[in-house]
Amino acid sequence: MRFLGVCIFFISMYQTVGGQRRPIITCPENSQSDGTPNSYSMCICNPGYISNINYFEEYECIVCGVGKYAQNKQSCNDCPENSEPVGGADEISKCICAAGYERSDDKCNKWATK
Repeated sequence: MRFLGVCIFFISMYQTVGGQRRPIITCPENSQSDGTPNSYSMCICNPGYISNINYFEEYECIVCGVGKYAQNKQSCNDCPENSEPVGGADEISKCICAAGYERSDDKCNKWATK
């Protein structure tokens, strides 16, 4: 193909499945897929990351911010008060209670003194 006098080559990244031509997608950083993905819906974010469509409408996997954990790879939730997540937390149980606090029903309560 020629555009403004410059030769442009397009590399077609397709595979044929069941007689149909489908694009081959490269999953974004911090994600993976079983097999060869042909849509971003086949890319699964790694534990501790959630899926996001950025400003450029590109699929990406981002880590939740400080004090948050990734719930079901769909949303970032706050860790309980008086706790912090351990890097790339993907469930509330990975939010560790601060010194002097203990976990009870997904909350970090001050140790009872007797």
